[in-house]
Amino acid sequence: MRLRTLAFAWVLLVASAAAGADLRRVEATGTVPVGTASAKSTPRNVAVRAAVARAVESVALDLGANVPKPAANPSGPTKPPNPAAISPELAKALGEDPLDYATRYRILEDKGARAVRAPQPGGPEKEYVVVVEVQVDAARVSERLRAAGWLAAASDGSSGATTELVLEGLNDYRALASVRRLLVEKLGARRVLPVEFRRGEAVLSVEGGPPPDSLAAALQAAAPPELRLVPVESGETGVTLVVEWTPPPPAPVEPAADSVETD
Repeated sequence: MRLRTLAFAWVLLVASAAAGADLRRVEATGTVPVGTASAKSTPRNVAVRAAVARAVESVALDLGANVPKPAANPSGPTKPPNPAAISPELAKALGEDPLDYATRYRILEDKGARAVRAPQPGGPEKEYVVVVEVQVDAARVSERLRAAGWLAAASDGSSGATTELVLEGLNDYRALASVRRLLVEKLGARRVLPVEFRRGEAVLSVEGGPPPDSLAAALQAAAPPELRLVPVESGETGVTLVVEWTPPPPAPVEPAADSVETD
């Protein structure tokens, strides 16, 4: 039954990849000075939008080393950037509206208005804070970053050979999805296709990306904390890894967030 579930999950993953779908859940905090809301938006809604913007920025920075980082403490004669918009550094490629890249979001914690911890002379004394879980369309973010020249094409610097990748100890489709995402998005593989599913094991055909002698190390370096990969065997055309997956703790269930009004 588990084998059939993994196989079905892979079919869904391949279908999503063909459609260009790559949705990532990100937890972000939105903080805005009280007084930035307009007649159409409450401070809470503006803070939610700010959280969505921070989530989009986080995904963009995770996609490539050449993506410029938002300024931590903007200064100078110009007015400070809009906290509810994508940072000016990234807006050159992504535009300012973070809702262009969020397929859904929900408030995890509404901290409300609080005193600014280090108020500046003449600045606001209160700020509104929310913590939001955002589902970001990373494929669309990648497309914009690539068009701006900040993200290399998937085939740049990758080999044209095909490597057989064997994953052992596989018992969760999320581990399979995570490995595929690393190969395609971070390691430059053009295609990752299933060859065979056995009990607790999957055999994948990886086209492009790092050569076999460096594939295991590249995957280990790029893997998220919940995914542990242990090399077992590496040859001229194939690599075998043991997969250990520790699911991240689930987010607390809260009522759905109110929709954010746009100006």
